[in-house]
Amino acid sequence: MAIISWDSSIILNVRLIDEQHKELVDLINSFYESIRKKEPDTAILELLQGLLDYTRFHFTDEQDLMRKHNYPGLKHQLEEHKDFIQHISDCHQRISEGKLVVSLEITSYLRTWLIDHIKGTDKKLAEFLNQRGIAT
Repeated sequence: MAIISWDSSIILNVRLIDEQHKELVDLINSFYESIRKKEPDTAILELLQGLLDYTRFHFTDEQDLMRKHNYPGLKHQLEEHKDFIQHISDCHQRISEGKLVVSLEITSYLRTWLIDHIKGTDKKLAEFLNQRGIAT
């Protein structure tokens, strides 16, 4: 069972970004399944770390693309990216220290943040890139 479905509502028509978003959707769905199946915290932490690592990779690619094309919304994107990484890093640390109980609330946050970010902030970036004929 997936918590996020990959569908046309979150496709931006920028190949690189769409491919990476699809991977993020898959990672969040795997994280959700792990929690739903009540897997050990060690397994959940490993998945969360993988999600963090891939998210950092994705954000770097996205930011490089914005810089390359002088995207005017870069500063806002950087702030959103930083806040997301900080929130998930904090969750990871608190879980590993036994200060946060693993729950579906974390997955709900991941889902909501990703969907809202894609449909809001990233959609503006995609429109900017698409207007310039970029579908990388």
